[in-house]
Amino acid sequence: MHKYVLPLIFGLLCVACGNNNEQATTTQQTQTLPTYRVATLFAYPPFAQIDNKGNVEGFDIDVINYIAKTKGFEVVYQPQGIWEGILEGLDEGRHDLVAAGVFVTPERQVKYDFSDVYMTTGWMLALKDQSSLGKANFQNFDDALQNSNTFVTEFNAPVHAQMMKLVTGRTGVNVVDAKTPYQQLTTVIQGNAQAAYDSQKVFEYYIHKFSNDPNTKMYGIVNPHVPVNHYAFATKKGNRELVQKLNEGLKEIQDNGKFQELQQKWFGATS
Repeated sequence: MHKYVLPLIFGLLCVACGNNNEQATTTQQTQTLPTYRVATLFAYPPFAQIDNKGNVEGFDIDVINYIAKTKGFEVVYQPQGIWEGILEGLDEGRHDLVAAGVFVTPERQVKYDFSDVYMTTGWMLALKDQSSLGKANFQNFDDALQNSNTFVTEFNAPVHAQMMKLVTGRTGVNVVDAKTPYQQLTTVIQGNAQAAYDSQKVFEYYIHKFSNDPNTKMYGIVNPHVPVNHYAFATKKGNRELVQKLNEGLKEIQDNGKFQELQQKWFGATS
């Protein structure tokens, strides 16, 4: 056999082996991407909701999808109908991560780990815009509060208790109940309440959504007398690997401008 034939054959075999090994490695890496189960809500826009095709969408969902893609993991969404029990599901091993407009509180920090804060929110009164009727809108929170007598909040939610505290001592004031922020605002639009009171960021989404129709146009005034709340993603206590991935992904998405793009998409120019 020619003296150059054996090295050539050996070299071809090595190349082939190398290609096979590379393909096997790529396949193995694809197959072994970690998968995290993400608990969210069926209807908590703009953070999470189900679209008309049955897919999960929302601000939190877009952020998590971006982080998963850049940090090399898969996600499986587990939408739930109600908030109650969603954080406890981390303890019970039903999911690995909660992405549903979660507030960070000292009590929750004792039980769960959180990503870095990605957004803050105040509390807002939302009222029907009166400018199309030639009437002036309120310019500050206290005026709007004092000149409204019927309010709507989410019953049994902390915001309901906060609203009750704001109007304690006033006579002739009614606080009616709603199950969702959307129902709160439609109650105001229909004239069954003068103002709704809830999370600033949630209301900003709806105000942005309703803004093109003078019949549904609303405006909001932030309560300056209460502290802001902080949004973050929640994980089971001790899941440092996942928290690190979330924090790295959040820093990247905020540094490259994608985060601001998503804010504009879901909250409009008010954010």
